[in-house]
Amino acid sequence: MTPTAPGLESLAQRALQDFRQGRFADAAEGFRIVQQAHESAQDPGAAAEAANNRSVALLQAGRPEEARQAVMGTPEVFDLAGDAVRAAQAVGNLATAAEACGDLVGA
Repeated sequence: MTPTAPGLESLAQRALQDFRQGRFADAAEGFRIVQQAHESAQDPGAAAEAANNRSVALLQAGRPEEARQAVMGTPEVFDLAGDAVRAAQAVGNLATAAEACGDLVGA
């Protein structure tokens, strides 16, 4: 079942609150649910944004490989949408995750 728009916004806000309060694993799970809902709704930009948020939460939770997997492909989504700022942020998130994995070439 895909959450409704108000429900989805509430989930996103809860994930952000979890992140701000240091509950990084909970935040990552919340962003995962939000990402999947946006994917189901065929909203790739919003799904990519949630994936980037999830990546940051996973990094903070000490799960760098999952963070790298979460953010892969998102720079291209933003590029296709013509959003250079979010594409650059996604590249930065990907590099940070790669570095945290010990992949200095990929960073």
